[in-house]
This record gives sequence, C-alpha cells and structure tokens, in this order.
Amino acid sequence: MNNDFGDWFEYACEEKQIIIKKDEMCSSHLLLNQYNKYAQSNNLELLAKNKNLIDKMKQLGYKYDRQKMINNKKGVIIGLCIVEDDSD
Repeated sequence: MNNDFGDWFEYACEEKQIIIKKDEMCSSHLLLNQYNKYAQSNNLELLAKNKNLIDKMKQLGYKYDRQKMINNKKGVIIGLCIVEDDSD
C-alpha cells in the first residue's frame, strides 16, 4: 500500500479527525474528499476514484457496504466516522 495514505489515516486518527468505533459508518465519498484535500495541500498523489479509497481501506481491515447510504450517497466504510470541521 502507498504509505502516504496509511500515514494520513494514522495522523487523522491521532488528531481526532477520524474516530474509530465499531458501530459507526462513514461515507466513502466524504473520506475520499478528506484524503484528497490533505494530499493536495501536502503535494501527494490524489486518489482518482472512490474504488481506490475502498481498496486502501480494505487493506487497513475496514469493511465497505455499497448498499448503505449517508446523505443520499451510496457506499459506506464501517467502523469509523469523520469529525466534521466547522472552520471552513
């Protein structure tokens, strides 16, 4: 796995931007946007497709459910949630 993604995920968890909880769910689209925002500001390679993110999350041991929806978008990663940043 590209270490940039793993490093970002670990950083986001340490900074409480991502909360790991077994019963939580997160939109894969939202997670993709969060990573790409970080990657762009740090001159890292962006993830072009949602599928790339899903593959990386599966490598980290998370499950993906393409039938569940959050905010009318299909596809959730199970076991974590993103803490919304209201400062934008």
